[in-house]
This record gives sequence, structure tokens and C-alpha cells, in this order.
Amino acid sequence: YLADTDIILVSFVGLMSDLSHSEENRFISKSDDDGWSSTNLRRRKKYRIVPSPLLSIHFWRVCIDEAQRVETTTTKAAKMALKLNADHFWAVSGTPIGHGNLQDLYGLFLFLRLAPFDHKDWFNSCLNPTIEGFDERIQALLRHVFWRSTKSSEAVKRQIGIPEMKEERVVLNFSSIERHFYNRQ
Repeated sequence: YLADTDIILVSFVGLMSDLSHSEENRFISKSDDDGWSSTNLRRRKKYRIVPSPLLSIHFWRVCIDEAQRVETTTTKAAKMALKLNADHFWAVSGTPIGHGNLQDLYGLFLFLRLAPFDHKDWFNSCLNPTIEGFDERIQALLRHVFWRSTKSSEAVKRQIGIPEMKEERVVLNFSSIERHFYNRQ
């Protein structure tokens, strides 16, 4: 059913819950021909854990909103997002990328499958801030990968129909009790 649809919307909570239906779950990994796990468990599970249908689909494009959720590769949402198969990966965010931590940028490159920077050793050796010319290298790379548009752009304002901001000031007077507690603060 999912493979025949044009658009599939999944929340990060949905992605995180599907992680237990991937090979991350020790009860369904390394399964034998009969579908049971061959890990060192005292008893086999009495039920079969169904794999996530999201992992059996090859998507044309996977686009995630709130891309900062995959910056840290150890979160459940990031682990599941990294397991998705697609031809193209997009990441959208209104939050500044990286927060000053270069390793967060690695998480995005890993999700975007931005070779060769999706390999940890290559990323660390090429994008080392201690090497001369780091700023120029990172700017050249990001210029070809990121697209930034702000609400202050006239084209963006027209597209999403943002009305002009109005500022209205209303001066309120404290009651005597409010003034007392305000002054104590």
C-alpha cells in the first residue's frame, strides 16, 4: 500500500517507533530461515516482529523537516532516518545548522549521503578547523549543498503571503497589589 502512494508523511515519533522494527532490534536481527532470532536468548520470542515497511521501499526522495533532529547520529530518529533508501535526500530546517559544533554538520552530511563527507575519517581530515584555509573550504562546500532563504526576502514573502508586521504598544498601569509584588521582585 505504501509503495503505491505518492507522498508518505511520517513524524519523528513514527520513525523512532519503527526503529524497533529494524535490524536494531536483537529479536529480528540475524534471523534464521524460519524467521526466529538466532541470538543467545534463553527462550525464543513467541511472536514474530514484523519489519518496518518503510525499510522495504526505495523512495525517489526523502525530505525531512526539522533537520536538526538528525544532526546527532545516535538519536533513534536519526538512526531510523539513516536506514531509509532513496535516490535523493533533502533536509529542511528553520534552526541554524551546527550550533558551533562541526560534528552536527557530519550528521547532516551522513543523512544527505554527501560522499565522501559521509565517511567519518574523511570528514574529520578534510574539515579540520585547525588546518589553514578551513573557512574557505567549508564555505565552498556548503555553497553547493545548502540553500538559504529568509522571511526577509521579498520572493519568500510573496510566496508564503506573510503580512507586514505591525507593532502596537499598549501601556497598562499596575494595581496597588501588582505594583507591590513587582517592586519586591
